[in-house]
Amino acid sequence: SSSSTVCGQPVISGRIVGGDDATNGAWPWQVAVLRSYYFICGGSLIDKEWVLSAAHCFYNATNPDEYLLIFGANQLLNLSPDVVVRRVKRIILHYDYNGPVASSGDIALLQLSFPVDFTNNIHPICLPESSAEFYVNTNCWVTGWGNTQFKERDTAKPKTLQEVKLPLITWEICNIYYNMVPIQGLTWNPMKADMLCAGYQIGGKGPCQGDSGGPLVCNVQGSWFQAGIVSWSVGCAQRNYPSVYASVPYYAKWISAGLEGRDPNSAALVVSYLNSTVSRGKTSNLALQVLVVYFSYIHSATNPDDYFLVFGAYQLSNLSTDKVVRDVNRIILHYDYIGTYDSSGDIALLQLSSPMEFTNNILPICLPESSAEFYANTNCWVTGWGNTQTDGEKCSLPCLLRPLVCKVQGSWFQAGIVSWGRGCALHNYPGVYTSVPYYTKWISATLEGSNNSNSGSQNAPLLANLEFLLLLALLLTL
Repeated sequence: SSSSTVCGQPVISGRIVGGDDATNGAWPWQVAVLRSYYFICGGSLIDKEWVLSAAHCFYNATNPDEYLLIFGANQLLNLSPDVVVRRVKRIILHYDYNGPVASSGDIALLQLSFPVDFTNNIHPICLPESSAEFYVNTNCWVTGWGNTQFKERDTAKPKTLQEVKLPLITWEICNIYYNMVPIQGLTWNPMKADMLCAGYQIGGKGPCQGDSGGPLVCNVQGSWFQAGIVSWSVGCAQRNYPSVYASVPYYAKWISAGLEGRDPNSAALVVSYLNSTVSRGKTSNLALQVLVVYFSYIHSATNPDDYFLVFGAYQLSNLSTDKVVRDVNRIILHYDYIGTYDSSGDIALLQLSSPMEFTNNILPICLPESSAEFYANTNCWVTGWGNTQTDGEKCSLPCLLRPLVCKVQGSWFQAGIVSWGRGCALHNYPGVYTSVPYYTKWISATLEGSNNSNSGSQNAPLLANLEFLLLLALLLTL
């Protein structure tokens, strides 16, 4: 019979403390991840068609066709007839994850090929809000089919799902433990703000190889919430080396974006290029400025059919014959953007209906590295077709569609994107810009994910096929 769709409330109760067999159905969100039919990692069911796991389980191996997911299992070597198997439709790794032990962003979303139905043995875990706090010494639980002891070879994998209760530790104390003895491959203070720590100083209990990606869950007022994702440790349950987990509250917004159908790694890029200087308040002979022609804009106006883009334009009232027009194929808003005038994430990604070729009037802007700094009093330039005065009234929307570019050693780099301000160029109210260096990693991750390419320098002009375009999320959400 089907259970309630309320998350975090298994029908089966009963817990066994400390590294023992779990009762069948006690952890109905537990998922087994198989690659090429071999068990490799754990995961947790968070929705009818989404599983949460660790990025390191799929790093450099993101072909979804290689994976199978098993739901409702208790004994992997003796699967019951009511287990459910699904293929993976899509794998999304967090853009921050870069492979080494203790890397940030060790979180992944797996979209199922087909949704699962909830049963007594298949049920989702609750996800905490980003503001949720799991306090020190809270007793939480880790489950998995990973090794029950740490050995170089012939490691023992259990037939039955294992469970262990562990207390939470502050990441400051966790860093003290890990700093006691230098470990090759770990930096000083390896614990970061996006991580949780749990375990006993004396060791003896904790996750091991094969448990990666599995859930760390805590009971909050009668419902189970996922606090962490098994990420890394030194050995398995060794003294002074508690296990480390990716923090689910820290990545709550990233997860929500994926569940809502938005790309959680969406980034932003404005394509604009200047080959000559522009005097303040005067017309310019710019090489490229992008015009977005919108038929209507309302709150959450993300229907790509409502927009088209004009490239290579100079005079909007008298478009030249060599201008290029493209429809919009897809619009991706940054998940941090919430619609307020001063919201973070005020950027969006537009995919063109077809690629473009560069010309004298259509060229890309350079993208700065994330470490780039544009110093105070640097003279940069803003271009656009917006109003030249407000007369005390609110500036019309097109005045926002302007890039802020700075010349560095002969090349123009995008420093910012006009985001918000009071009026337009009013005394004591400078304009505020979205920082492009801050979002460089997001930009690169999105381009790599969309183009399936890891080549290219961040200092080189981007978008060789001009297939992607960044514009303000504000345009799409007013």
